[in-house]
Amino acid sequence: MKRTLLLVGLMILFLALNGCKQEVVGNASDVIEGEDDNQAALEKGSEESQVTSPKPTTEKGDCIDTDGGDDPYTAGKVYGRTADGEEFEVRDSCYNDFLLEYWCDEETGEYRNTNYRCSCEREDRTC
Repeated sequence: MKRTLLLVGLMILFLALNGCKQEVVGNASDVIEGEDDNQAALEKGSEESQVTSPKPTTEKGDCIDTDGGDDPYTAGKVYGRTADGEEFEVRDSCYNDFLLEYWCDEETGEYRNTNYRCSCEREDRTC
Protein backbone atom coordinates (compact mmCIF):
# COMPACT_ATOMS: atom_id res chain seq x y z
CA MET A 1 0.00 0.00 0.00
CA LYS A 2 2.81 2.40 0.90
CA ARG A 3 4.60 1.55 -2.35
CA THR A 4 1.44 2.32 -4.36
CA LEU A 5 0.93 5.64 -2.59
CA LEU A 6 4.59 6.54 -3.12
CA LEU A 7 4.38 5.64 -6.83
CA VAL A 8 1.21 7.69 -7.31
CA GLY A 9 2.74 10.62 -5.41
CA LEU A 10 5.86 10.50 -7.58
CA MET A 11 3.75 10.44 -10.75
CA ILE A 12 1.76 13.49 -9.63
CA LEU A 13 4.99 15.31 -8.71
CA PHE A 14 6.53 14.36 -12.07
CA LEU A 15 3.53 15.74 -13.93
CA ALA A 16 3.52 18.97 -11.89
CA LEU A 17 7.26 19.60 -12.32
CA ASN A 18 7.52 18.81 -16.03
CA GLY A 19 4.55 20.83 -17.27
CA CYS A 20 2.34 19.91 -20.17
CA LYS A 21 1.92 20.62 -23.87
CA GLN A 22 -1.66 20.98 -25.12
CA GLU A 23 -2.93 19.91 -28.53
CA VAL A 24 -6.48 19.49 -29.88
CA VAL A 25 -7.22 16.07 -31.38
CA GLY A 26 -10.37 15.34 -33.40
CA ASN A 27 -13.55 16.02 -31.45
CA ALA A 28 -11.91 15.52 -28.07
CA SER A 29 -11.18 18.29 -25.61
CA ASP A 30 -7.61 19.43 -24.96
CA VAL A 31 -5.11 16.58 -24.88
CA ILE A 32 -1.93 16.76 -22.84
CA GLU A 33 0.96 14.88 -24.42
CA GLY A 34 3.81 13.06 -22.67
CA GLU A 35 6.66 11.04 -24.16
CA ASP A 36 4.46 8.40 -25.77
CA ASP A 37 1.79 8.90 -28.43
CA ASN A 38 -1.67 9.55 -27.00
CA GLN A 39 -4.17 6.74 -26.96
CA ALA A 40 -7.39 7.31 -28.91
CA ALA A 41 -9.28 10.27 -27.47
CA LEU A 42 -12.00 9.36 -25.03
CA GLU A 43 -15.55 9.10 -26.26
CA LYS A 44 -18.01 11.70 -25.01
CA GLY A 45 -15.49 14.55 -25.40
CA SER A 46 -13.67 14.09 -22.07
CA GLU A 47 -9.99 14.99 -21.81
CA GLU A 48 -7.05 12.60 -21.93
CA SER A 49 -3.41 12.97 -20.98
CA GLN A 50 -0.55 10.56 -21.44
CA VAL A 51 1.84 10.33 -18.51
CA THR A 52 5.12 8.51 -18.63
CA SER A 53 7.02 8.20 -15.39
CA PRO A 54 9.79 5.91 -14.18
CA LYS A 55 8.42 2.41 -13.67
CA PRO A 56 10.07 -0.95 -13.26
CA THR A 57 10.80 -2.87 -16.43
CA THR A 58 9.31 -6.34 -16.62
CA GLU A 59 10.15 -9.29 -18.79
CA LYS A 60 7.58 -9.76 -21.52
CA GLY A 61 4.63 -11.69 -20.22
CA ASP A 62 5.21 -10.77 -16.56
CA CYS A 63 2.80 -7.81 -16.66
CA ILE A 64 -0.93 -8.59 -16.28
CA ASP A 65 -3.80 -6.08 -16.55
CA THR A 66 -7.13 -7.28 -15.13
CA ASP A 67 -9.23 -4.80 -17.14
CA GLY A 68 -7.69 -5.81 -20.45
CA GLY A 69 -5.66 -2.69 -21.23
CA ASP A 70 -6.08 1.07 -21.39
CA ASP A 71 -9.81 1.12 -20.51
CA PRO A 72 -10.99 4.10 -18.41
CA TYR A 73 -14.51 2.67 -18.13
CA THR A 74 -13.45 -0.55 -16.35
CA ALA A 75 -11.62 -0.63 -13.01
CA GLY A 76 -8.65 -2.94 -12.77
CA LYS A 77 -5.16 -3.53 -11.51
CA VAL A 78 -1.80 -4.24 -13.11
CA TYR A 79 0.54 -6.71 -11.46
CA GLY A 80 3.54 -8.85 -12.19
CA ARG A 81 7.25 -9.15 -11.59
CA THR A 82 10.09 -6.85 -12.64
CA ALA A 83 13.15 -8.07 -14.51
CA ASP A 84 14.92 -7.97 -11.12
CA GLY A 85 12.32 -10.34 -9.64
CA GLU A 86 10.49 -7.70 -7.58
CA GLU A 87 6.71 -8.09 -7.51
CA PHE A 88 4.50 -5.06 -8.20
CA GLU A 89 0.79 -4.26 -8.11
CA VAL A 90 -0.92 -0.95 -8.94
CA ARG A 91 -4.65 -0.24 -9.17
CA ASP A 92 -6.54 2.23 -11.33
CA SER A 93 -7.18 5.21 -9.03
CA CYS A 94 -9.09 8.50 -8.88
CA TYR A 95 -7.46 11.75 -7.74
CA ASN A 96 -9.58 14.89 -7.95
CA ASP A 97 -10.74 15.07 -11.60
CA PHE A 98 -8.23 12.49 -12.89
CA LEU A 99 -8.33 8.74 -13.36
CA LEU A 100 -4.89 7.07 -13.29
CA GLU A 101 -5.46 4.14 -15.66
CA TYR A 102 -2.66 1.55 -15.52
CA TRP A 103 -1.97 -0.83 -18.43
CA CYS A 104 0.72 -3.19 -19.74
CA ASP A 105 2.83 -2.26 -22.76
CA GLU A 106 2.86 -5.51 -24.75
CA GLU A 107 5.96 -4.56 -26.77
CA THR A 108 8.24 -3.61 -23.89
CA GLY A 109 6.71 -5.60 -21.03
CA GLU A 110 6.58 -2.42 -18.92
CA TYR A 111 3.53 -1.10 -17.15
CA ARG A 112 2.45 2.44 -17.87
CA ASN A 113 -0.39 4.75 -17.00
CA THR A 114 -2.65 7.22 -18.75
CA ASN A 115 -4.29 10.07 -16.86
CA TYR A 116 -7.84 10.80 -17.96
CA ARG A 117 -9.56 14.03 -16.93
CA CYS A 118 -13.14 12.98 -16.22
CA SER A 119 -15.79 12.72 -13.52
CA CYS A 120 -13.92 9.94 -11.79
CA GLU A 121 -15.92 7.73 -9.42
CA ARG A 122 -13.59 7.00 -6.47
CA GLU A 123 -15.42 3.87 -5.37
CA ASP A 124 -15.62 2.46 -8.90
CA ARG A 125 -12.21 3.81 -10.04
CA THR A 126 -13.67 4.55 -13.51
CA CYS A 127 -14.69 7.51 -15.68
